[in-house]
Parts: sequence; C-alpha cells; structure tokens
Amino acid sequence: MKYNLTNISAIKHGDDAWLTTCCNTSMDRQSPFNNYFVTKMDKFSSLIKTVCSESLVEGSAIKSECSESPVEVSATKSECSESFAEGSVAKSECSESFIEGSATKSECSESFVEVSAAKSECSESLIEGSAAKSSNNVAVSEHSTKRFCDAAGVAKESLKHLLHNAYLFRVAMFMFMPILLCGYLNAQPVKLHSHNDYNRRVPFYQAYSQQCASIEADVFTTERADELLVAHDAHDLPRAFTFDAMYIEPLLSVFRQNGGRAWRNSEQTLALVVDMKTPSDSTLPRVIKKLARYPEVFDPTVNQYAVRVVVSGNVPAVEQLSTYPAFIYFDGQLKDYSPQQLERVFMISLNLRRHTGWNGRDSLPDADREKISKLVEQAHAMGKPIRFWGAPDNANAWKILHELCVDIINTDRPEACAAFFNGEKW
Repeated sequence: MKYNLTNISAIKHGDDAWLTTCCNTSMDRQSPFNNYFVTKMDKFSSLIKTVCSESLVEGSAIKSECSESPVEVSATKSECSESFAEGSVAKSECSESFIEGSATKSECSESFVEVSAAKSECSESLIEGSAAKSSNNVAVSEHSTKRFCDAAGVAKESLKHLLHNAYLFRVAMFMFMPILLCGYLNAQPVKLHSHNDYNRRVPFYQAYSQQCASIEADVFTTERADELLVAHDAHDLPRAFTFDAMYIEPLLSVFRQNGGRAWRNSEQTLALVVDMKTPSDSTLPRVIKKLARYPEVFDPTVNQYAVRVVVSGNVPAVEQLSTYPAFIYFDGQLKDYSPQQLERVFMISLNLRRHTGWNGRDSLPDADREKISKLVEQAHAMGKPIRFWGAPDNANAWKILHELCVDIINTDRPEACAAFFNGEKW
C-alpha cells in the first residue's frame, strides 16, 4: 500500500492512530532502513503537530485582535493563509520524499524552517495589526471627540429654538383658539331644528327630506288613556292628529326602509324633540310608554343610530332627571347640573328674545353680539350644543348666528334654510 499523507487535518488535530496506521501499512519496520525513516517520521509528525497548533493559536489571536480594523485583518488573514499553505506544501513534499526513499530528513528540516518562517511572519503581522489598530483607535477617538462637540453645539442651539417656538405656540393658541374652534364648528355640516314642525304643509317629511338634525312636536294629553295629541295650543286639539300618526309611525317606516337608520347609509342621527304642553307627571309617562315599545328605533343602547328622544317644555325638576329611562334626554338651561344630571341634557335651548331685540334684518349690535357670544361660550363650556328659539328666521339671521358658533339653527322654514346653507337659491 502506498503511504498517503493528504489528510493534514489528522495531523493538526492529533490523530496519531491514523498516522501510525499509515506507517504500519506502508512499510516493514523490521528493515533497518525503513525503521530509521519510520522513527524520523514519528518525530517529524509530532513536530509538525506542535508547530501547526501554535500557528493556529496565534492565527486565531491575530483574527481576534484585528477584528476592529477590517483592512489589517484581511491582510493578516491572507499572510497567515499563505504561511499555512507553505506548511501544507512542506508536508506534502515530505510525504513524497518519504515514499520515494529520498533524503526525507533534509527536506523535513527545510519544511520545519519554512513553517517557522511562516510562524515568524504571522507574529510580525500580529504586531503590525496591533499597531495599526492602535493608530486607528487614536484617530477614531479624536474624530469622535470632535463630532461630539459639534453635536453638543447643535443640540444647544436646537433646544434654544425649541423653547422659543414652544412659547410662541402657547401664545398663539391662547390668542387664536376661540377663532380656530369657531372656524372648525362652522366647517361642520349645519344642523337645523324644525321648530313647530307640525305646522309644515307635510309634517315630518319636509324636515326629514332636508336631513334636519331635530324635529319638534308639541304634545298634549287628553282624557283618553295613553292618548297624545300634537298641537301648539289647546284650542287646536279638536282637529289635531295623534302623536303616533304624525311622528311614531313615520319614524318606524323610515327605519324599516333604511336598515335601522334614519337615512340610508348615513351616520347622522335624528332627534325628536317632544315639547310637553301639559304637566310632565301626566305627559312624560305616556311618551315613555309609547316609545319604549320600539327600542330598535328609540333606544341608542339597542341601536346606535336610534332616534334621540329629547323632552322639552314642561321638563321635570332637575333632581328627577336621572330617574327616567336612559333613552330619555332633556332640553337644558344655563344652570348648575351634577355630572349625572348633565349626562341627561341633550342641548341648551334659550329664548333669544330675552337677550336681544334684534330683528335679524339689520346688523347685530356689538353689545348684543357680545352677549350672545358669552351664552354660546357657557353652553360649550358645559360640553353641550346650543339652540336659540324665538330667533329671527331669515337668511341674514341664520348667517350671523352661525358665525357666532350657534350649533343648531332654529327655523320654521327648513327647506329655505337648508337651501341657504347649501348655496342654493330659494
């Protein structure tokens, strides 16, 4: 069998069994000549393993030390690879000499010298890599210090500008927030309230077709059990229609047609304002009884798009508001409410005539404008929208009240009012 020494990893990792097997299977140890070379080969293999192990350890140190300097590391790895390649060539030459029976000892010695030279070169590379790393670290340190100082200066100036801008922003918000808020409210769709809706040519449907936010119905009790009639005054009752016929049944119909909403595919909700003309203790229980039969239409806890029922007129005492079912809301005034009571207030409704004698055709006097603005601010501070009833009902009045951030425009002319805000002629 020919002696094969190509598996250098066996020597590097100390595989003595492999080397012994190769020697045993390659030649006869009984021959003096062969025994001489076998003995020399054993010594040489030990030497090669020692040198290669040291080279590997120092090569690993070079790789570890130079990892922070990619250029030097690459050079060092290249030189070390060449050194190990020369070692491999030496071992290969040694194997061929051994097989051919030439002066193995001499060539092995030369190989040992070359491997030592490779070791020396690796050591020099390590020294050069360390020096390069040290110089690079100094340069990086100086550069980092300069950048840190520059960044600190920029940060200082940025902080000064930020504090100055924050102060200006606070001043601007304090001065212009009322204007911005009013502008936001004016940008929203105008909400209309169909006042005394039962006086329309076609009650409910005229206001509904204009998508009025709220529709008002005045109701009276009668001697008949559970009956409610819709009228403005008692003398109108003989020819009045029932609350059921004029408002409950039309609302049930449109909700069925529109899939449980006031308007098909619309997020807008509708408020039904029930102005009680007779005492609340006799009127409100009838209203509740009639509407409670249809929670899918009148109870927002059942249907988020349900009609909001707002009781107005002869409203119960403030202390009693929270005793009524949750789907019943109330018209409010500018007075003190507890948090629980305020939750039951739907909007603030005021008689404009008590605050101004303005006819709506002329410009609003500055003193009256200031009074109305303060009333609006009070309502908004309570978190509630505001409506003025008894207000002039013309285009100039609608425009001025809207500019004053009145949330709900009270009108007996829903079609004309809607056309005005839509930029249409009427």
